[in-house]
Amino acid sequence: MDVIMFTKLLICSSQNFSKVKNLTQNHQKVSSISVFISVSLLLLLKLLKQTTTDFTMFNFVSYFTKNTKIFVFIVLSLLLSACGSSGSSNTKSTSGSAGTAPDKEVGDIPEVVEQVVISSHPATVVVSAGQEAIFTVVASGGGELTYQWIKDGSEIQGQTGSNLTLTNAELSNAGEYSVVVSNSEGSVLSLSALLSVNEVLASVELSWDIPVLREDGSDLEIYEINGYVIKYGTSSNNLDSFVNVNGAGDTSALIEELSSGTYYFSIATIDDNGIQGAYSAQLEQVVL
Repeated sequence: MDVIMFTKLLICSSQNFSKVKNLTQNHQKVSSISVFISVSLLLLLKLLKQTTTDFTMFNFVSYFTKNTKIFVFIVLSLLLSACGSSGSSNTKSTSGSAGTAPDKEVGDIPEVVEQVVISSHPATVVVSAGQEAIFTVVASGGGELTYQWIKDGSEIQGQTGSNLTLTNAELSNAGEYSVVVSNSEGSVLSLSALLSVNEVLASVELSWDIPVLREDGSDLEIYEINGYVIKYGTSSNNLDSFVNVNGAGDTSALIEELSSGTYYFSIATIDDNGIQGAYSAQLEQVVL
């Protein structure tokens, strides 16, 4: 039975020796422990050999007394081995946990959006009625930029681009224009630009025949005609503008600086005595 016990001890020690050897290869810190284990195994083998030859129940006390130091050395070596294995296992476990632990989640870094900066403001525009008027703004900033054009403090519906184009400017389009440029960080209002729309003035050329009869039906000689008078206006009931034409032979007149609209004209003769005759029927003329 004693031989069996020592054999089991040898097998256990051999297993511990194998574990220590593996730990020695992976961790240099336990190299000194393996030396103790190796020596202990040698001593243990020596004891087993002695046991098989001269160990009996009668010399049990003297046998263990004689080899007490060796037994103590073996026990200490096994304890050191156990401690080393435990520490190495803990280290490996800790290391494994650290190696397999999921990386810390890094919070998303918030995107920095630059504020809107207007580098070129709309400029004043002067056009004539019917011409094209264009306002432009140049802006920069982070994210998507949006635009809203404003006339005289009120938003212009549908005008949401970086350019504002009036293809056929009218007198009613005259005023102050500005634009609001926005992104996710805020809005910036541009400086105001003035649109001036000049009225387009036209001219009308009138011509007529030299009258040969007076109002009473009597003949009117050309030498009896001293000149003509033309009256006109935008209302047939109020012809409040006048043009005088001197000389009987001059039968045409150019009337200038007329705004667009509908005009009414009428002409009368002035004889050599300065007497003005009756006005002719009104002539209607549209000026564009």
